[in-house]
Amino acid sequence: MPNQPYILTRRSLNPSARLLSRELGLQKSYEPRTYSPVIRWGNSDGANTEGNCINDAASIVMASDKRRFSVAMSDLHIPHVEIRTGMPERFPVVIRHTLSGTRGEGIEVVRDSLEFLGALSERNGVITRKPHWTYWRNFSFELGVHFFGGEILRVFKKVKREGSPDEEFPIKNMSRGWGFSLVSLDKYPKLVPIVKDFCNRFGITFGRLDIGWNSTNKLYEIIEVNSAPGIAENPNTASLYVEGFKKYLETRRSRAY
Repeated sequence: MPNQPYILTRRSLNPSARLLSRELGLQKSYEPRTYSPVIRWGNSDGANTEGNCINDAASIVMASDKRRFSVAMSDLHIPHVEIRTGMPERFPVVIRHTLSGTRGEGIEVVRDSLEFLGALSERNGVITRKPHWTYWRNFSFELGVHFFGGEILRVFKKVKREGSPDEEFPIKNMSRGWGFSLVSLDKYPKLVPIVKDFCNRFGITFGRLDIGWNSTNKLYEIIEVNSAPGIAENPNTASLYVEGFKKYLETRRSRAY
């Protein structure tokens, strides 16, 4: 059926894609097909179908590579945590041994130049010659912001789980003992125009923004965007995505007649 929408995803993202497939009554595929429209759930493969897809391939490619994403944010003049190379001017810094890792994969905090050079000397037998890193941010708080069509669906605050060890320079991800707690958007009204502006300028329809509050500079800084957030374990959040997709697809059908 050449006009039947489908969900293009990856096996590693299957739980959330399976949920969407079931709730929307759409097939999912790990390989691009010859027709559209397509909901791209974290998969940028296939021919150019922009205009006939939800989340275009280019935005997913940039979102999945932290260096490319950082460059895009710089070009758009959007405050963000910049990925850098070369020798840092100050410490601590966060080395990213991989630019496409998830859940804290490949992240290493170093406190001084000796640790920095030592971290580069060898990792799994491979010499790192051009490391990518960011200055460590002492954010007052970090948020996970789910959005669809420029509108905020839900906001979660990163909180440390009970019993998790204290760290001198904490990295707030799940592998280091941090989780998400639902909070009211009313507490963070400045997020509304930031998210809308980000979606319009970056060119993405749905996903989750990780964003931190820099109390020194009094501004939000974007950490990263996830074009296929994990929603299978949270039915309330998932239902909002399902509703967003239903409205989007219904609008497409109405325009076709």
